[in-house]
Amino acid sequence: MRMHPIRDILNQELQRRKSKNASYSLRAFSKYLDMSPAQVSQILSGKRSISLKVINKISRKLSLSPIELHKLTQEISGSFDNDLKKIKLSDDKFNLIAHWSHLALLSLGQLDRQSSDPRILSQELGLTIKEINEALARLSRLKLIETKPYLKQVSPIFEVSSDVPSPAIQKYHKGLLELASLKIDEVQLEKREFQNLSMAINEKALPEFKKFIQDFYSGLEKLGKKHKGPLIYNFSLQMFPLNKRGSK
Repeated sequence: MRMHPIRDILNQELQRRKSKNASYSLRAFSKYLDMSPAQVSQILSGKRSISLKVINKISRKLSLSPIELHKLTQEISGSFDNDLKKIKLSDDKFNLIAHWSHLALLSLGQLDRQSSDPRILSQELGLTIKEINEALARLSRLKLIETKPYLKQVSPIFEVSSDVPSPAIQKYHKGLLELASLKIDEVQLEKREFQNLSMAINEKALPEFKKFIQDFYSGLEKLGKKHKGPLIYNFSLQMFPLNKRGSK
């Protein structure tokens, strides 16, 4: 049986999770995918055929981009979408949100005389030159920036992000959480702030809590505009249940 590329994607994701948690198991991975351990094991070993339904489920769970999903479904259906330009546009919109680098570059593009040299931006954001070039090309294709003579944001991101699927947003938050864990060690205490609060609340009050957070976020955004400067900060606030009764 010919190996399907989804096998490599699953295996890479499983190994990535194991590298972060040595006790992470195939059973835990299968539970996350909402599949049985036997089913996942058979897919990984190439002993099980893969349907479009399974491909779509895995794609949603792993936050795969439109291009990635397109390539995987081609392996099953054998058909090719003639409107590849439309798929690439959807992929650009997906990745615009999925990786924090784009929003960071757009923030830099709001500053005066910001260099667009990938080497300088690479050092500024701690990313590879390849990652910077890909992000700049994507932002240019979406007509969000100009790079000559300086990096400049020329259009609001919201005009192109309204139809971005939730997996892109999930991927964005996952990436920022991983970045935040690195910054705890890299950034001096006086230049960062991490706060956590655990409390027992009534589920009926969740809308009130969420509105409070949204209002606070709006206020923080206004404060950022008032004190705009060369330091690009990310502000993240998470609210989620710690006990199982509130996780479903």
